[in-house]
Amino acid sequence: MKKLIALVVATLVVFSSCTKSCKDTNKQSVLRIGTNANLPPFETIDKNGGLVGFDIDMGRAIAEELGLKPEFKEFDFDALILALKKGQIDVSMSAMSITKSRQKEILMVPYQGSPMTDFALVFWQEVPSDISSLEDVKRLSAEKKLPVSVQAGHFLEGYLRELHINLKPLIGPPEQILDIKYKKSLAAVLDGTNARSLVSRHPELKLKLLPLPEDKWDLGMGIGIKKENVELYEKVRDAVSKLKERGVITALEKKWFEGET
Repeated sequence: MKKLIALVVATLVVFSSCTKSCKDTNKQSVLRIGTNANLPPFETIDKNGGLVGFDIDMGRAIAEELGLKPEFKEFDFDALILALKKGQIDVSMSAMSITKSRQKEILMVPYQGSPMTDFALVFWQEVPSDISSLEDVKRLSAEKKLPVSVQAGHFLEGYLRELHINLKPLIGPPEQILDIKYKKSLAAVLDGTNARSLVSRHPELKLKLLPLPEDKWDLGMGIGIKKENVELYEKVRDAVSKLKERGVITALEKKWFEGET
């Protein structure tokens, strides 16, 4: 009887140990990628309900380079940094701009785009003739009693709040465009790159570019990583470098930004 009990106890100990190690191994075999599928062509949902876009393909390529399986998790854009800090995801990939304020909170690996020194005000069909500065925007917003829409969590939201612009945070550009179309917002505020892309595809949209102060410049798109996870940061940085050298990133940019299939 004692031998039977000892055998059962030993089996449970081994099983418990194996379960823990299996979980650890499983966790290490996956790269959890946080995204917000609301900004085509970076990330969106296709007609079959699947995630597609430049960031999605990049996430898969990086995971493969690291010998890991990509696992995508969706969050609101303004919740991605918190998800990183809480350990709910390993990296964030959602066309997130590299800014000085974000670099204070998380590590960021550059992977796409160039520094942005201006931003865009997007209007429906025509740009008001008396708009030449943010002070003009503030005045016209007050006169027409209409807010200016911005993507919630975007670095431009913080910048415009500092200037006391009447803002309407929305999920992303598609919602912003609908808001100006139906005259619920005066204008949609977007980074220059995405605004130019939208205007090129939708002739009803008109844009007005305004300069950003130097301390608000966007240094390109970055992959977000928790500050404490320096080892992963170095691995992802090396993976991006290798993908760039092999022309993988250039090929994906052509696929998603130039309409190649």
